[in-house]
Amino acid sequence: MGKKKTDKRPKKAAEAKKMKPIKTKLSKSQVLEALAEDSGMSKSEVKKVCGSLERLIEASICDQGYGQFTLPGLMKVTTERRPAIKSRRAINPFTKEETWLKAKPASTKVRIQALKKMKGFAN
Repeated sequence: MGKKKTDKRPKKAAEAKKMKPIKTKLSKSQVLEALAEDSGMSKSEVKKVCGSLERLIEASICDQGYGQFTLPGLMKVTTERRPAIKSRRAINPFTKEETWLKAKPASTKVRIQALKKMKGFAN
């Protein structure tokens, strides 16, 4: 009965070693190098993972895709499709003159929303 159980589960993110605060803007190669060092992977493996993540986001938000991608806990990327707007008359609120507003083509906007974990990083 006096036996202790050994916990073989991996450490949680909160228990993992924290990185030092970074005081400068990082270049792409510096980001890849820091990720490789922190994860214990080679720089080329990290490049492949980043490329896969990029393609995954592209496939999720493209025209035929779902239109939304969530990186759990960090951010949500969504697309908003805006319909075309015909040219129309409007009254300028400052001069009270009637003017014609130009037509606008249909467009797609990309919105990125920070999620709970990322908002906690800023505190």
